[in-house]
Amino acid sequence: MRLRVVACAVIGLVACQTPEKDRAQPEQIRQALDAGDYVRAERLATQWFSMVERSEGVDALATARALDLLVETSVKNGNAGKPDALLRAERAVRLKERHLGLNHAGTGDSLHNLGTLRVQRGEFLLAMTALERSLAIRISVRGADAPEVADALDQLALAEIRLERFPEAEQRLVASLKIRERSSEQAPRALAQTLELSALLRRYIDQYPAALTLLDRALAIERRLARNHPDEVLALRTRGDVLLLMGDATKAEHTWKSAVDLATRTLRPDHPLLAETLGRLSLAAFSLGNLTEARRLAERARDIGDRSLAPCDPTGPLL
Repeated sequence: MRLRVVACAVIGLVACQTPEKDRAQPEQIRQALDAGDYVRAERLATQWFSMVERSEGVDALATARALDLLVETSVKNGNAGKPDALLRAERAVRLKERHLGLNHAGTGDSLHNLGTLRVQRGEFLLAMTALERSLAIRISVRGADAPEVADALDQLALAEIRLERFPEAEQRLVASLKIRERSSEQAPRALAQTLELSALLRRYIDQYPAALTLLDRALAIERRLARNHPDEVLALRTRGDVLLLMGDATKAEHTWKSAVDLATRTLRPDHPLLAETLGRLSLAAFSLGNLTEARRLAERARDIGDRSLAPCDPTGPLL
């Protein structure tokens, strides 16, 4: 009788603990993403997805949600160029559509992940198709002022910048920035990222002083939240671009060196953002007459790009 009581107590304890442990795993993944530990985040998300798929089944809604997390971490960790990342994003959309319908908020989230991944792969028109659907769903379900709407606007703007549709990108970013400013206390890093995209647009339309002002504000927000966060790398890279375009190759080189140093310390060794920034640093070295260093940096950038960029990524031929 006593053994039975003990056994029941143990079983009851496990039953109570398991759901809490299950909830903790996505929270740990989200914490790793927020901290900029993208390698750990993707590793945890991979483990979580495998566990959920085994326990819930390959076609379960829970599996689709685990896929969402895995796709998000893969993008942040620079693995958008891998074929399995695209297959997972498309699979999550199909599962959400089957379980939730075409216009559910959850379907919109998976479409957003698919669009974001395609932007990083250089598949800009396909990305916009998914992102436009996601934006429409999010406005319908969550309202035009929701932070998720700003997320979709940002990714659409980035695709349009890459396609040189600058007026359309500016409209998206103006709308996104209004949402971000209203929620800046709750989501300051999201505001910083929209400011960085606005600066990127101004870099392409030759508004260099305005770009620097936006980047300074974005970097101040990032550094107030956490020093040496990898999300600073993109802002530093764009700042170097602007400085070179303004004719200051020395300051551009210094800024890109800071970006490469931060990327080397915080991102995986073959992250595509590191390849792109090394390519810029090679350009600065060439501009300053250091041809041997320029060649070394360019070779390193191409080596990383060959291993990490999608075949259709337009960045590849420029490295």
